[in-house]
Amino acid sequence: MKNLFTFLLMAILAIGYSHATTEAIDFSKQKYENQQVVTTLKGENCTITFGKGSSTACTYYTTDNAVRIYGGGSVQITSSLAITKVVYTFAKDNAPTSSNCTITPSTGNATYQATTLTWTGSTQSLEIKRKKGKGHWSLQKIEITYDDDAVATPTFTPAGDQFTDVLDVTIACATTGAAIKYSTDGGTTWLDYTAPVAVTAGSTTLMAKAVRSDGKESATATDIYTIVPATPTFTPAGGQYTDAQSVTLACATTGAAIKYSTDGGTTWLDYTAPVAVTAASTTITAKAVRDGQESTAATATYQVVPAAPTLSQGSSLFADPFTLTITRGAGATSMVYTVNGTSTTTTEATVSLTIAETTTVTAHGVNDAGTQSPKVSATYTYSTLAGTKYKLVTSASELVAGKHYVIVCRLSDPNYAMSGSGHDSTFAGGSDDNRSYSQGFSYVDASTRDEIIVTDLSTVLTLAGSEGK
Repeated sequence: MKNLFTFLLMAILAIGYSHATTEAIDFSKQKYENQQVVTTLKGENCTITFGKGSSTACTYYTTDNAVRIYGGGSVQITSSLAITKVVYTFAKDNAPTSSNCTITPSTGNATYQATTLTWTGSTQSLEIKRKKGKGHWSLQKIEITYDDDAVATPTFTPAGDQFTDVLDVTIACATTGAAIKYSTDGGTTWLDYTAPVAVTAGSTTLMAKAVRSDGKESATATDIYTIVPATPTFTPAGGQYTDAQSVTLACATTGAAIKYSTDGGTTWLDYTAPVAVTAASTTITAKAVRDGQESTAATATYQVVPAAPTLSQGSSLFADPFTLTITRGAGATSMVYTVNGTSTTTTEATVSLTIAETTTVTAHGVNDAGTQSPKVSATYTYSTLAGTKYKLVTSASELVAGKHYVIVCRLSDPNYAMSGSGHDSTFAGGSDDNRSYSQGFSYVDASTRDEIIVTDLSTVLTLAGSEGK
């Protein structure tokens, strides 16, 4: 009878232990070359992934037959079986300590010794990560114990993270026939999982465990989901406009409220309708809020500046009186124009002026907010030289590449066509023959030239020195 009892006890123990499988991975037997970078290794029941450190990848060295894990580097073991124990063996003086090692998941027990790190618990993924900084670990061997009879820990899809909108989380278990239970209140209440779990709160901690038909439970999986509203958008985008704008704010996150500010965030207003922008410069700051979570603030600056008026004719010579039309620019509600120093304000869209003598005209628009447009200006010079071949030029930018010009200095009587020292250059070809000008002037024959430039003495040197003209 005693022998029978002993036999039965040994059989029961044998059955119990038959569920444990141990796998040993010795890096000296992997046929790595010296200083070979190691990224992944496939075992019988697991995959080992080596994460690169801050600046150096995990590398095998034959000097200690080990894979070196540098600051910021990691070693992760994943398996479809339940990992219940892992023993890491390291070279002497290059082993982890509790101060330079982080273990994920944080559940389970870890024991640090001179050349080994032993972890016990239940998981399907285990990672050790070296703290950033100088130095390294020298990992020589890993022994992994699996529980063949364990119920697989449930997994979440997507994994816990930060999201910008509500989402559905799918929970799965690799153990055939296992039922899944989940909790969103820290494990106080467990619900049967029958469909994806809707995550709508600002922050939700989701827990799940699997239960096999024989009553055996898996380890509990936990993930945290945070819904942070998406950053608001502006329509139209910030920029310069000629008219007042109505800016629409929007947020892609369901149920998020939008708040905005036009004073740099000192005062926040509830967004209920498009924001009117009328000032010369307005900066709108907006953020979205949902369940106590705030989005990143977005900022857009709007400038409302009316367009400049237009003149029907640019600066020119004229021999006969003509009509000049000034047209108010877009966004302006009034216009100020100045004729030879005398200013007039009008709300008319267009103004017609008769130009019969040498006249300088400037104009700018003004909108309802009092913002001025850029100014336009032109000078119309009376001269009997006026015609298709004569042109009044005040800037070298008005010259056309490839043309031949005669520069004429406009004297008190601009009816005389004169050029400095008879100088005649082809500027476009860069063949300016002397670039020297005297105070004296002589008559020139301009009949063979494309155009006669009429200007004042101070501009002559600028035009003559222009490259590419």
